[in-house]
Amino acid sequence: MKTTIATKLAAGTLTLGLLAAAGAPLATAQPVTAAPAPAVVAPAAVKAASNTLIAIKQMSTGTAAARNCGPTSVVIALKAVGKTPSGYKTSAVQAVKNVRASIGHTRSTDLIADLKPQITKYGVKATKVTYAQGLAAAAKGKTVILHTNLYGGHYLVAKGKDASGRIFISDPAKGSKSAKTTAYLNSIKRSLNRALVVG
Repeated sequence: MKTTIATKLAAGTLTLGLLAAAGAPLATAQPVTAAPAPAVVAPAAVKAASNTLIAIKQMSTGTAAARNCGPTSVVIALKAVGKTPSGYKTSAVQAVKNVRASIGHTRSTDLIADLKPQITKYGVKATKVTYAQGLAAAAKGKTVILHTNLYGGHYLVAKGKDASGRIFISDPAKGSKSAKTTAYLNSIKRSLNRALVVG
């Protein structure tokens, strides 16, 4: 079998000297570098804020208990943003009573305007928004007091979401925390269409 330059090149046995003697052009050797590894993209962080929401049952908060969803939500929201409301070191119930006393009335409905000063006096920003804006803020991890149509008008606190996109809530009526779908939370929107973003 006749050996040619091509077969020696293919076999890797031809030296540079032989190539030069054979009159073949010499190429400048280039360093071989490995291709960069593809960037590893970390999965999106899940906003698991359930552990920053506390549960307080409004029905254990004194003579105005049936109307204390607003004051109870204020205490829950303040704790969620790292503030300790007046009376809380004694008990959560005392903190709710203090908010109620500071509001100064026991009407059946507390307005956002009643709740907002109870938050801002702790140096925390409180912004009135639409219900949809409140839900969007809660899904992004903000603390939000939502005004719902439950029980004829009811406040609860929302913050963060789980891996499936359900929003964490703390409901003063039940004194418990859970995660609810956006569809469910939209279905309980009150016609007044309002929420309060805290912090």
